[in-house]
Amino acid sequence: MIPPVNFICILLFLVFWLMVSIFLYSVGDVVKKPKSLPFGTFVHSKTVKYLAYYLIFALFWIMAFLMAAADFILSTATGFWYHKKSNSPVLYCFYSLFRSGTKYLFRYHTGSVAFGSLLVAIVWLLQVVLEFISVDNYFNLGKAQRSW
Repeated sequence: MIPPVNFICILLFLVFWLMVSIFLYSVGDVVKKPKSLPFGTFVHSKTVKYLAYYLIFALFWIMAFLMAAADFILSTATGFWYHKKSNSPVLYCFYSLFRSGTKYLFRYHTGSVAFGSLLVAIVWLLQVVLEFISVDNYFNLGKAQRSW
């Protein structure tokens, strides 16, 4: 139950993020070049560029939060299931465990999960930036200077 719900939440967030990214990209002044008549390019201000960087970091952070929240709900439900009484019905127990895990997440542990996902998002962002720098340096070097 938890992985499909998490997948749907992540998919909805990605659709929302993609729409916001498209809207943010369309903000700016349209500049038409004489040789490319039907097409133009957007010129963005510094504020729009900073918003784009913020939007990319928000993607990493919210994705990490959604994955950490699903892990927390699953682990909390597993812990409650392990310590439950043996005479409770199975179906009621499953929905009760899912509800209890969700309640514990949003009532007591939202800050912990958000902070942990912030740290994960910072590491992911550093990995992406370093990988981008590595690939960019690899293709900018001549064949004789490539060491790998």
